[in-house]
Amino acid sequence: MRSLVPLLAIVSLSGCLESSRETDPVFAESPIGAIGEEEVARWNQAASWGDHAQAGYLTTEAFAQSSAGQIAGGDVSAWNEAHSWGDHRQAGYLTNDALAQSIAGQITAPDVGAWNGAVSWGDHRQAGYLVDEDDPRVGTLSDGAVPRWNGTTLADGALHDREGRVGVGTRDPGAELDVHSRPVSAAIIGADNPTQTSTTLARSVWQSFTPTASGYLDSIDVWVSNATGYIDLTLQIFAGEGTGGALVSMQWAQVSPGSGFVSLPLAHPPLLSWGSVYTFQITTDATATLSIGTSVAGYAGGRASTGATDDLSFRARMTPASNSRSTLRVRRGRVEVQDVLHLDPRDTEPPDPRMGDLYFDGNLRALRVYDGTAWRSL
Repeated sequence: MRSLVPLLAIVSLSGCLESSRETDPVFAESPIGAIGEEEVARWNQAASWGDHAQAGYLTTEAFAQSSAGQIAGGDVSAWNEAHSWGDHRQAGYLTNDALAQSIAGQITAPDVGAWNGAVSWGDHRQAGYLVDEDDPRVGTLSDGAVPRWNGTTLADGALHDREGRVGVGTRDPGAELDVHSRPVSAAIIGADNPTQTSTTLARSVWQSFTPTASGYLDSIDVWVSNATGYIDLTLQIFAGEGTGGALVSMQWAQVSPGSGFVSLPLAHPPLLSWGSVYTFQITTDATATLSIGTSVAGYAGGRASTGATDDLSFRARMTPASNSRSTLRVRRGRVEVQDVLHLDPRDTEPPDPRMGDLYFDGNLRALRVYDGTAWRSL
């Protein structure tokens, strides 16, 4: 008969295992020691969801290719810093309503497309964008010239400013105010084609010419035949041959009935250079035409718009620049008159005189000056 002692010992040991817990300190410190019933329940639940590898869960390769896979430690630091700034909604950050009411809220996709297109053109500062004045309303201006509006563009006027000295009719004033005049008797014919063999009927016609001397263009004389009454026209002077060059001067004029040469004076004579080619153009108003005298190959210094061998019958009257002389200067508070000082006669004494006032008395035929007490005849 077998002994019952070993069996009783096993039963006794089994009871001990069921009623006791693991107290090994090594086990308690291991990850397994932290596994409890709650963790086992979660794992069992996850196992019930099926095979993760087959259910489309995120793999290492897929994660690396995703946006989340590109997140770096610096990104996390930046987000943590932004989080430390507080709730953006309460800290006054831009809301959707505020954005909608701002200028930025009006930006559309076409705007962004246009800006991107501009960026593709390159650095505007290096790409040769506008740096020089090419406004068609600004003509060719000389150094120091005070521009004037000639009806179409800004062109040289009669005034020149040179470091605090103002010249009228001169580009090199010799005093605070220096006025130059040009004697009419010094006028020359700067270009001439007096021959008239036929006429052309036109509203607009031009003639190029080459001055025989440098000087101021005082007038253009042209042969016309006008039987329709007074005709308004515009006289324009251009640099170069034709009307594509810079506009040098422009003047309105009127032609009376009759045939022959008529003078079209320029109120502000432009300075022309010897040997350079210029063009004058005559244009009538929208309702009139004018018969203008022409000749064939009559002038070697230019041509007419009517044909390569045609010329208008014209004269360009000029005053040589060398004949311009100073007639009045204001220097250091004194007025210097180089020519004649004219005083219009008065029949009565000027009111409210001041000592030093001067006038010419027409009745006494005398120059009179006020000495601070009474008028004295000189």
